[in-house]
Amino acid sequence: MTAEVMPYRTNIHGRALSGYRLRNSVSRTVRPRMKTADASSRCVNSRAVRRPSPGRIWRVASRNAATGPPVWLTPDPGLPLARRESPVNSREMSLSDLLAQNRAWAAAQVARDPDYFNRMPRGQHPRVLWIGCADSRVPAEQVLGCGPGDLFVHRNVANIVAYNDINISAVVQFATQNLGIADVVVCGHYGCGGIRAACAREYPSGYIGDWLAIAGWAQRAVDARLAAGDGELDFEAYLRLVVEENVRLQLMHLAHLSVVRDQWSRTPGVPRPHGWVYDIGTGLVKVVVDGNVEPATLA
Repeated sequence: MTAEVMPYRTNIHGRALSGYRLRNSVSRTVRPRMKTADASSRCVNSRAVRRPSPGRIWRVASRNAATGPPVWLTPDPGLPLARRESPVNSREMSLSDLLAQNRAWAAAQVARDPDYFNRMPRGQHPRVLWIGCADSRVPAEQVLGCGPGDLFVHRNVANIVAYNDINISAVVQFATQNLGIADVVVCGHYGCGGIRAACAREYPSGYIGDWLAIAGWAQRAVDARLAAGDGELDFEAYLRLVVEENVRLQLMHLAHLSVVRDQWSRTPGVPRPHGWVYDIGTGLVKVVVDGNVEPATLA
């Protein structure tokens, strides 16, 4: 079997691709270390940080003053008040609560639009393939103010695109060839626990460590840039840079997938790759890589 050489080690399921040794058998790559200033912040020990330009910020799911938000963004009157006001506090919810909320939601949809569920089986025509993080605070449809059928969604820890992951390859192939989707968005988010773990001194044990090793190259790229500057950067700001760099890295991985290259050979430039970062503290999406980028610059 021929393997495409990728710029990261791959040892999912405890194995490495030809030419790579297992992560646990060698020490991690030496990188510029960060001195711990206190329990909550760190600084680059030698040179300074050049902060990236703010980039273009898109306000998503904006409210239309005349018509109001889409019905799927409106708090369901059938839900308990506490659930409508605090959607992230769900630890007390039982599975029975979830099933009850499903019934309330379905009834509310029919009340608003009697033909709603009659249309659903007729097929899907999503506009965008969203490759995002599995974090429960980043639901793609709500973040973008979309409804069912608008997005084709794939999510995993730290929004990683791995060459040997047949799951994501199948998703991309189905999205581009069967659904005709022309835009693929890789979206990370600030406050990503996966990226924080990838930046720790040691990767977590088990499958999650093997998985996050793929994102480790984003940290190395940021460290290399910071080593060329002067100044200090607190650890949270540092993590934000790694989150953005990880989006760029995963777009490069996307460009190496054989299903993407095959599609580009048939329809040059399509699918268009986009890199976004969602700020869970503001609800805004920042564009890191727009769809006008030349595929060759990624691959």
